[in-house]
Amino acid sequence: MPCNHRFIQDLYPNHNLKYLFIGTFNPEWDSPKGNDANWFYGRYTNSFWKILPETFGHPNLNIINNRQNPKPWKDYCIKNGIGLTDIIQTIKDAKEEEHKTEILGFQDKHLERFNEVIFTDISNLIIRNSETLYGVYLTRYCHTLRKNGIFYKRWTEIENLCKQNGIHYSCLISPSNGCRVSIAEKVKIWQMKINK
Repeated sequence: MPCNHRFIQDLYPNHNLKYLFIGTFNPEWDSPKGNDANWFYGRYTNSFWKILPETFGHPNLNIINNRQNPKPWKDYCIKNGIGLTDIIQTIKDAKEEEHKTEILGFQDKHLERFNEVIFTDISNLIIRNSETLYGVYLTRYCHTLRKNGIFYKRWTEIENLCKQNGIHYSCLISPSNGCRVSIAEKVKIWQMKINK
C-alpha cells in the first residue's frame, strides 16, 4: 500500500502567500512511539511553532493545546500569508509491512531509496503566488542534502524557479530538536536568512 503524506489535503495552501516553508515528507502511517503530528511540524520533537512566530516578532505557538488542535497554527498561517508544504506527496512503492521502519525513521536518506515517488507540485504553488511571494525556504540546510538525490534535485529546481521570478529563497537550519543548536540561535539564523 502506498504511503501518502499525512496532510495531503493541505499540501497546496489556497490563501495568498508571502512566505512558503518547505519540508520533505510526513508519512500518514502512525509511529509506534506515538510521535505523530496533528499538522505540519507538530511533533513534540520539533520547535517550528516557537521558531517561526518568534522570527516574525510574534508570540510562541508551540504549546500543547495547539499540538492537540492545530487550528491556531492554521489561522496564524492564513493571517500572515504563510504557506507550509513538503516535497513528497506520496511514495507509491512503499509497503507498510516492509518499509515502516524506514519511512517512520524520519531520516530523509531512507526516502531516497524509493523509485515511485510523487512530488508535490511546488512549482505551480510558487507560480500561482509569484505576485505576492517574498520568500521560499527549505526547513533544513542545503549542504545536508545528498548530491543528486531526490531532495537535492527538487530543491535545485525550486531555487531556479525562484531566481527566474525574482523571489528570495534560502535554506534554514532545521527546527527539529535533534539539531543541537539552541532555539534562540535558530531564531537569529532564521531572521538573518529570511531578512527579518
